[in-house]
Amino acid sequence: MPGYVYILANQQYGTLYIGVTSDLVTRVYDHRERRTPGFAWKYGCKRLVWHEEHDRIVDAIQREKSLKRWYRQWKIGLIEGINPNWDDLQRSAKHLLNIQNLKRAFKIGPRVKPEDDGKGRAKIRARRSLRQHPLLT
Repeated sequence: MPGYVYILANQQYGTLYIGVTSDLVTRVYDHRERRTPGFAWKYGCKRLVWHEEHDRIVDAIQREKSLKRWYRQWKIGLIEGINPNWDDLQRSAKHLLNIQNLKRAFKIGPRVKPEDDGKGRAKIRARRSLRQHPLLT
């Protein structure tokens, strides 16, 4: 299961929040809508300024713990290395995750096994239709 480490800010050079999740788009949305009370909610951290993907959630958790021990200036350097203007990266994160989630939802890739449709033809069945996919609604 993939994991994501992310940094939210309330403004440029403002308060920073570091978190980890398995669903970046949903988690950032929860922060924006103030669905989860806590540090980010209290200080208004809603702008996604940095994120990083890991193949395993345990690796993402370890990276989050490591980043939380960093000095503030190191964290600012990390953000400005990929996002010098502190732009909100939510749209780019959603775009990147769109492709991955669609592949998982429609079983695209080497794990796809054709099913017999009863008429002697192989048919690949999707888990859900495009209209039901949460990222496309």
